[in-house]
Amino acid sequence: KSFASLWVEMVTPEYVSVLAAVDPTREVHLLLRRNPDGTLCDDTGKRIYLFQYLGDIAMPEPKPADAPGGGVLLDRNDPRAPKYWMYETSGVLKPAIEAYLEGREMTASQVGAVRAYLRQWICSPVWEVGGEAGEELETLRRNINAIRTRDDITKWLHAALREGHDPL
Repeated sequence: KSFASLWVEMVTPEYVSVLAAVDPTREVHLLLRRNPDGTLCDDTGKRIYLFQYLGDIAMPEPKPADAPGGGVLLDRNDPRAPKYWMYETSGVLKPAIEAYLEGREMTASQVGAVRAYLRQWICSPVWEVGGEAGEELETLRRNINAIRTRDDITKWLHAALREGHDPL
């Protein structure tokens, strides 16, 4: 199986974020634990062979939204659905978000965790109208990679809020 794009980012020494475009309309977002030997596993400790795992994922076609404005309705367990930070189970993201919200100093790993979270949020197809990402959404998706500091997070969040996106 080939992928249109594959983005792997080390969030902390123990975790990596994976974003894979399975085809032009489907993306998979994963947060995987990195073992000392370099292998990857899920939160249950099950070893993940990344390319085999991504190739084997069966993702149903999205259902049209009943709500005005389009988009897609996804089950919250669908890998393409945006995940909310308070339900993340690795123990990495919640302290990073809390440091940001409480105005505390953030490490580079925490900024990376927040960037990975915002990426999975904004890249979900639920924000698209009629299967299309408008110019504003594409700009938010493109600008996510420029986040390197707390100020960058704030600027990106303000731009997202102007477009009606509130991931926090």
